[in-house]
Amino acid sequence: MCNLPRGKYSGIAALAHSQIEDKNPLRFFVLPSGVVIVNPVIADHTKASIFKIEGCMSFPDENIKNLVPRYNKITVTYQTFERENKDSEPTLSKPITEDLISGAAHVFQHEISHLNGSNIYDDNFKAESGEGLGNGPMTQEEVNKLYENNK
Repeated sequence: MCNLPRGKYSGIAALAHSQIEDKNPLRFFVLPSGVVIVNPVIADHTKASIFKIEGCMSFPDENIKNLVPRYNKITVTYQTFERENKDSEPTLSKPITEDLISGAAHVFQHEISHLNGSNIYDDNFKAESGEGLGNGPMTQEEVNKLYENNK
């Protein structure tokens, strides 16, 4: 789906989806490579944001690309799906913590903003919309507790 043209876009950097039916839903997005990023949270970032021009496939016919505040460097924790072999059922990986910069950091923030219920066309959009679960940065203890609950 990431590589299919939609509206004015020839493809996208990722596609977000939140499950809403389960008592412990997965929040995830898919990268064009097919990697599924599950339950991503930003635990740390540079203190100052920069402005980046972004569009959004949630609004594929919009002519407007917004100047959006983003952090240029983030520390993100997430899980992926892994298999023991090609015939086994996928399971969630152990939490992965990674430092991302520039384009990759911006893609993660954009998708996490969606998972937190925010998008770049919101009148009150802020860089903080991509933090944690939408309530500001999470401490490492909070991140660890989140992933303990998602085993």
